[in-house]
Amino acid sequence: MKERIIIGVCVVTVAFGAWQLFSSDLVSGGTVESGVRIVNLETGHGFMIEIGEGFKGWPVKTPDTGKMTGYPAEACYWDQCGQKQGGNWVVLNRTLGKDGETVCPECGHRVVGHNPLPPGTYVNKDGYLQQRKGQPQPAVGDRGADDRNGRH
Repeated sequence: MKERIIIGVCVVTVAFGAWQLFSSDLVSGGTVESGVRIVNLETGHGFMIEIGEGFKGWPVKTPDTGKMTGYPAEACYWDQCGQKQGGNWVVLNRTLGKDGETVCPECGHRVVGHNPLPPGTYVNKDGYLQQRKGQPQPAVGDRGADDRNGRH
């Protein structure tokens, strides 16, 4: 009888712990946005959308104009783009069926899928670029170890 009570308490404790973990910011991402960031090619405005079962491909209808001009975008946090909340969002040329590298229109850096952050940095919960403790601030134009022909 005593063993059953102990086992029952353990099961309830584990279940409660799992529920707390999976409903917390640690797993859910907290303030991190979920979904896909899109940019309206017509207006330049960015939005977060959820991709559901009815998704038919790109482009998607944008909330600001209602037109089918929304494409997925990558964040650029290099140089002056890193000073803006959320960075600068850029649609890749390959997404649009264009040849050639994609270059950020604001800072001139090459933008790639899952675009990397500048070395020694992270994006804080408010969407701003921050230096990691003990890391030097990269100079404007410093591409870090991933420098290729002056672009990252």
